[in-house]
Amino acid sequence: MEITERLKEIILAETNVNIEAVTRERNTIELRALYYNLIKHFEPKITLSNIAESVNKNHATVINGLNNYDIYERFNNDLRDLRKLIIKQMESEKIQATTDRNILKLAIEQKDIKILQLELELEIVKNKLSSFTKSEYNIINKLNELLIDIKDTELHDVMIIRLQAMYDMNIKVMKQK
Repeated sequence: MEITERLKEIILAETNVNIEAVTRERNTIELRALYYNLIKHFEPKITLSNIAESVNKNHATVINGLNNYDIYERFNNDLRDLRKLIIKQMESEKIQATTDRNILKLAIEQKDIKILQLELELEIVKNKLSSFTKSEYNIINKLNELLIDIKDTELHDVMIIRLQAMYDMNIKVMKQK
């Protein structure tokens, strides 16, 4: 299957929008620009006329779509996410269709590197989370030590009243949400 047809299929399946439709709806125009951009991404040597013919447009429309794509993507996060999804899907299909052992080995190595990066990120997040939790309990421990130090004083009673008031206010805020 040609890349043009496969891209049209994926865009239709993911968005339920036919980019060949004769319409000037913003969503369709942005998806056509995505289509032009992706074709150039996967087949850089394809001519603008060939791209245009695949969706019954002219080469000037393709140029306009390619020139405006970055603007569309900047203001439409869904378009950016769809582009990433399609690229991953197309690369996955390419890997599945190949019989070249070197390409397959390279793909596995890239996945292994990505797994290591994600494991490192997970470890960093775990460390941040554990330090955050410790600091929360640190405040509670310090308040307990302070209350023990000032026990049987007037300041102790004032602190208890203030802490109770702060607790009550936070409970009310949580119940409102």
